[in-house]
Order: sequence, then C-alpha cells, then structure tokens
Amino acid sequence: MSGLDVTRAYDLDFRFPASDTVVGATLRTFGEFSRVELDVLLHLAPQPSGVMIDAGANIGSLALPFAKARPGWRVMAYEAQRWISHLLAANAVANDLLNVEPIHAALGPVEGLTDFPMAALDASLNFGGLGFGSPGVSNERVRVTRLDDIPPQVHDLVRVVKMDLQGFEPEVLRGAGDLLTRVRPAWIAEADRKQEAVARSTIRVFFEAGYTLHWLFVPFATRTAPRNGDQATLTGDFNIVALPEGMGLPADIPRLEGPDAPFPTSLDGLPYLRRYGF
Repeated sequence: MSGLDVTRAYDLDFRFPASDTVVGATLRTFGEFSRVELDVLLHLAPQPSGVMIDAGANIGSLALPFAKARPGWRVMAYEAQRWISHLLAANAVANDLLNVEPIHAALGPVEGLTDFPMAALDASLNFGGLGFGSPGVSNERVRVTRLDDIPPQVHDLVRVVKMDLQGFEPEVLRGAGDLLTRVRPAWIAEADRKQEAVARSTIRVFFEAGYTLHWLFVPFATRTAPRNGDQATLTGDFNIVALPEGMGLPADIPRLEGPDAPFPTSLDGLPYLRRYGF
C-alpha cells in the first residue's frame, strides 16, 4: 500500500502513514512513543490476566507493547479512523499479538452512526489529532458504540481503560456509567490544557465517582529513548490517572487535589520525569 512506512519500536514492527507528523514520526525517530504512559499502564496491570481498553488506539503504539508485556490480558483497541484501524489490525497480526482485538468504531454516549474524519494515508498531518469536527478532512459514516455495551462476559473483567479522544472523553464517560461506578477500573484520560473546560469536565466526573486522581504529563519521547534520546523535548500531552480505592502510583507522580487544582507548570511539579532523563 502506498504512503506507508514501517519502523521498529518496543521490539515490534509498526506500519504507519509515512507522513504522520506525531505518532509515526516519533516511533521512527526515537523507537518509542508515550513510554511514560505505557509504563503507568503496565503498573496498573499487575495481574496475570484482565481486560485493557484502549479508546483511541491509533496504529497500536500503546496497545501492542502493552499486549506484548501482558500476554494473558485481552486488549480491546477502539479506533474510529477506518484506514488507521486497518493498520492497527495489520500491526497486531504481523507481530503475532492475537490478544489484541481491533475494533473499528467510535465511542460515545449512545449507540448509532456518526460522521468521523477519514484522511487519506498519504496526507501530511497528525492522524492521532483527528477527532469529531476536525477541519479540512472529509468525513465518513462510522459506527458508535458505548463502553457499557461491551459483552457482559468481558465487561466485568475490565481493569484498565486508556482514553485519548481529542476532547470527547466526557461524552464517552456518559456511555460508561456502569463501568465507572460498579466495575471501577483504573483510567488514564487525556486532559488537554488547550481544551481546559473539557478537561475539567472529565476530572469532575472522576471526582464525583469517588476516584483518586493524579496528574500525568506524557512526553511523546523521553531522554532515555532507544534512539536519539538527546533530541527529546517536553512536547507531549497532559493526562489524568483516576484510581479506585486500593490502587496507587509511585510517590513521584503528583496527586490532583481537587477539580479546580491548577495544572503543573514546571518539572518540579512532575518529579517522575527525572526518571526519564528530564
């Protein structure tokens, strides 16, 4: 297929759009992508088996290394962009990660159909940054499903959920009430400072449900990367980690003390990044 590149990262082969400006470019240059987030996901999954949901999985840059490190786990990887979901499936099969279940669907508060961007694979853009209403990209009809509509035999085994949905996180949580309040997995959700009102909405949902929250800024690449680590910068995304009772994180990952607590603004507020060379 034209417009594709392949690179090695996490001892896995990743196919990606050659002109992707973030996920693919970072994997190719550094041999990793969002490794801080991957490390936290693995910390939250110490059991020999369970279900991890990757909502907004892209080409599998987190779902695949998680599945490799946790072979007894089932990884349900949702991706709404059709071509990117095909690459996610191809990457899972090519790396013999049959515990990854790629699902071509958007997540939302109700079942149905919706319009979602579908960029050509030779487009030069951040494919991971596309979401509902992204300008300059044509749309196509995509199935929408709810997290609470996962089959019952799987639903109650969900232990970790990662959400990177370009500001749609509060809407997805509206379709995950049972998962949020009864099953109570750990969550990592994007909290973009550029969309602070949306981030605050996500944060409030978790506080109201009785979770303990932490800040997690995730650089796209770290100074300890397998390749070109000296070129890594503090470019990345803010996330929050929401933990049910009985779960914890390393002490250097800061608590989020309340729904209006300010975002950390320096490395002093994010001491765990020192472990990654910053």
